[in-house]
Amino acid sequence: MKTAIAVLIVLILAGTTWAQSPESFKYQAVVRDGAGTILSGQTVGLRMTILQGSSTGAVVYQESFTPTSNAVGLVNLSIGQGSVISGSFSGIDWSAGPYFIETAMDASGGTSYTLMGTSQLLSVPYALHATSVENDSDEQTLTYNGTTGDLSISNGNSVTLPLSASGDDWGTQTVSTDATLTGDGTSGAPLSVVGDLSDDQNLNLTSNTLSIDNGNSVDLSGYLDNTDAQTLSFSSTSLSISGGNTVDLASLQDGVNDADADPANELNISMALSGTTLSLSDVGGTLTADLSSLQDGVTDSDADPTNELQLLSISGQDLTISGGNTVPLPSGGNTLDMAYDQGGAGVGRSITVDAGEIDLSTATTSGIALRTTNTNTGVAILANSTSTANTFSTVQSSTSATSALASAVVGNTDGAAYGVSGQADASSTATAAVYGSNLRTTGGHGVLGIGVNGAVGQTSYSQGYGVYGENFDAVAPVGNGVGVAGKGYWGVVGEDRYLGAILGAYGVFSNGDFGGSGAKYFVIDHPQDPENKYLRHACIESNEILNMYRGNASFDSNGEATVALPGYFEEININFSYHLTPVGKYAPLYIKTKIKDGKFVVAGGEAGMEVSWTVYAERNDRYLQNFPDRKIMSYDKEEWNKGKYLRPELYGQKDEKRILSPVVKHNQQELKLKE
Repeated sequence: MKTAIAVLIVLILAGTTWAQSPESFKYQAVVRDGAGTILSGQTVGLRMTILQGSSTGAVVYQESFTPTSNAVGLVNLSIGQGSVISGSFSGIDWSAGPYFIETAMDASGGTSYTLMGTSQLLSVPYALHATSVENDSDEQTLTYNGTTGDLSISNGNSVTLPLSASGDDWGTQTVSTDATLTGDGTSGAPLSVVGDLSDDQNLNLTSNTLSIDNGNSVDLSGYLDNTDAQTLSFSSTSLSISGGNTVDLASLQDGVNDADADPANELNISMALSGTTLSLSDVGGTLTADLSSLQDGVTDSDADPTNELQLLSISGQDLTISGGNTVPLPSGGNTLDMAYDQGGAGVGRSITVDAGEIDLSTATTSGIALRTTNTNTGVAILANSTSTANTFSTVQSSTSATSALASAVVGNTDGAAYGVSGQADASSTATAAVYGSNLRTTGGHGVLGIGVNGAVGQTSYSQGYGVYGENFDAVAPVGNGVGVAGKGYWGVVGEDRYLGAILGAYGVFSNGDFGGSGAKYFVIDHPQDPENKYLRHACIESNEILNMYRGNASFDSNGEATVALPGYFEEININFSYHLTPVGKYAPLYIKTKIKDGKFVVAGGEAGMEVSWTVYAERNDRYLQNFPDRKIMSYDKEEWNKGKYLRPELYGQKDEKRILSPVVKHNQQELKLKE
């Protein structure tokens, strides 16, 4: 549906409290369709752009909205509070106008925008500029003269500060309205106030930073002489302090100043063990000690190596202790059941897989790597994936078998349960409970069902479909897309569940043109032999789309008969033709008055006679008015269908020249799964 947007109101309220309000301005629009009808409850995509200088100027800010129109078709926006595409709303310099606002829309609620128009922003949006000059008299600047010690505020008073502070800083001092500075610097010189701070502002000095309420601050650290702040530095053997002396440490031979200055009796700085040799080294030399006489490397009161700490190692089934003997382990090892009960019944049932997946492989003739059997209620295998960011299937299997009798997953049942089930929770956003994907480009199926009913679809929702098929790949004008295909003695069968008892129910319904390459029939049980025969009637074919009306009428005393047609006749028909047949005897009948206002007059008869009449009319309802090409009966085949046939066998051509590919034939024996 084509929609249009008309801008109704742009309004800004600005005042002394603007700085406490969101930076934005209101924008209203009404949503209409192409005929001008107001649309309520319509969700649209809007892109709002602010241009500087002209209607084609530079983009300074751009944002998007997806509002839904209210009961009267209105959408309300706060420009400046949408989803930002580019730029910064708060960074717009409204004093550098003019500015223009451009509106673009996607009627479907997406981002395929169509430009709707551009208009200049007048005075109201520039109230935003007031935020930059709000309380202008309160926005002042501090200036400090380091030579004279004068501190000045724009449009206000000045304060004389000491030229230097002999301490670390001036401490914290305050100047308030109509008051003198309380406290003074360590120099003892009082600060003075000249003039009146009529806007009730305070000067604050904290450490080396001087600031004013609602204004800027000045760093005074460059004007201070903090003689107590010094820095230590070390270069080679020289240790220095800023603003002071330097000490040469070279005379300290070993880096330690003690009574004898002898490096040979200082602490050792390195130790190493090689084999049984222990080495101790420092600047005075290296000492070594042979530890081989200590039989087990540990010296204790009994010097008995049999009671010292030792190491266990395993090789194959042999368990060995260092300096001792080796014993073979039982060939059977622990079972999985023993591991399950390790430390108590069921204590070992949890496994943390933190070093790669668990790999089960089999070379047995049964071909089964893992078997689980549940002899009680509940499931035999349960797999859960709890990460919402997981893009992998909870259970995945694959097969490389070339046989059609093998499957990556097989579900089998010998009871009333389903062999395979898929279920999507009511709170989920899944598009399907069971998903089948065929990645082949020719042949194959996403899902294949075989049985008395190969595939069954059911629904209890009036807005749903029992079976739904859609082809996204080849849809005109690029190809022949088939959403649902059926092949059989009866290729597709539809039956309304009320069997004609309810008006408006159809066994097969086409919401659009209905076509067929064969004849069209209605078929019923033969009324004279319903048990053994059918009766069928063929539809009348025509090179026009026609409606037919018929009936009988009686002549009055003037030899005329007036025929009344249905009230809708002239709204859905044009180009009429008449057929008259006298009943009883010959009469020179003719149309005295053509169809007008739902009726026509037949003349030439006699009182008491009847006329049997038929009117053919060219169909011209709104469908054909909007799609007049449907009246064209001879037209060229599509480029991709040229050289092909609907029924190639009728022209002696091979099946590969068929426009509609035949439903794939299958060998049912090959598709039968193993029992």
